[in-house]
Amino acid sequence: MKVLVTGGAVGDLPVIRELKRKGHFVITSGSDIRGIGHAESDAYRPCDYTNVEGLVRLSIDERVDAIIPSAHDLAAIAAARVAKLLNFPGYDSPEISEMIHNKNSLRFSLKECGIPQPNFKVISSECDLEQSRELQFPVIVKPVDLTGGNGISICEDFDSVRRAFLYARNLSKVQKVIIEEFIVGTYHGFTTMVSKGKVVWHLSDNEYFLYDKFRVSATTWPSTLYLNQTEQILNYLNSFVARFNLVEGLLHVQLVCTENRVFILEICRRTPGDLYPDFVKLCGEESYLNQMINPFLGITLNNVSKNLSREVENAGVARFILMPEVRGVFEKILFSHNLRPIQQEILLRPREFIDQPRKTSIGIFFFRKPETFDLDDLIHIKERVRPVIS
Repeated sequence: MKVLVTGGAVGDLPVIRELKRKGHFVITSGSDIRGIGHAESDAYRPCDYTNVEGLVRLSIDERVDAIIPSAHDLAAIAAARVAKLLNFPGYDSPEISEMIHNKNSLRFSLKECGIPQPNFKVISSECDLEQSRELQFPVIVKPVDLTGGNGISICEDFDSVRRAFLYARNLSKVQKVIIEEFIVGTYHGFTTMVSKGKVVWHLSDNEYFLYDKFRVSATTWPSTLYLNQTEQILNYLNSFVARFNLVEGLLHVQLVCTENRVFILEICRRTPGDLYPDFVKLCGEESYLNQMINPFLGITLNNVSKNLSREVENAGVARFILMPEVRGVFEKILFSHNLRPIQQEILLRPREFIDQPRKTSIGIFFFRKPETFDLDDLIHIKERVRPVIS
């Protein structure tokens, strides 16, 4: 089978590798010719993953049999539109995909399903900013259509909201910004498979923000979610799946838990980034990636809960994304406390220049130890960067 993966970034590597392992011919696209995934595909064809017309033309010219979106929300929306035009399997309607992968429309849909979320306002002009005064500070200001922490600010007062709004709106392709109350609690990923109209398997993790308040830098398993919290989340997601008649496949969620409530923050139906499928595999879910890919290949999910069964007992698993703290020349990675990765993906070479520290990943590392992970285990992994003062 010939499969088009609409990107070639590090987040797309698990999909590319799994497709190759299964013997498929893999074409990658995307506008970044330097994408790390292109070297592992069979062919690279430049095309931005949001360019629906270009992806349609590429799919026809290359006679591809299936399309899988890059690990980005805008890529998921575009791929859903291509899938409808070319009758590719594995996708909700373009309207449902856009609702899920846009922060503002998702908020309204979750509210419609009776699922708790932070109080919020969607703002598109300075004239409407006064509405944000109705929210309790601090608030988060973010573009409705970006991921990875881009364009997000935490604001303590109205003046900072105005500045953050202008910054976020300039980055948004649709010129819309969502302002929502900041919820203090524990953060978690909750990844699931949907089959026959309901969630049939799930795994949860703990999320940590060690460098940037808006970009996950570490995940650990097992999670600290209580059983009653897990049951509540599953009830919420089953309600959401039924309300919008979602097709089978991956449904990945980010949420925050307080002492009394669970708030769903984001949902996606594309590959979670930063090699998250590799993290799930190390948690004992060997067929997670295969089950995630199958619906896009037209393969029905059967016995998902039986295929996805944890085999790792009494062990902690961690994924850590190492990011530099300063501009400068990258020299080396430093490990301490005898903690060594069991798997890693190095993304920078020695002597490479780092211009944007908080937007750069040096590498992604995976660890396992007999007991659960403490965050102190991970903060001792450092980088050596020779600072450059400009």
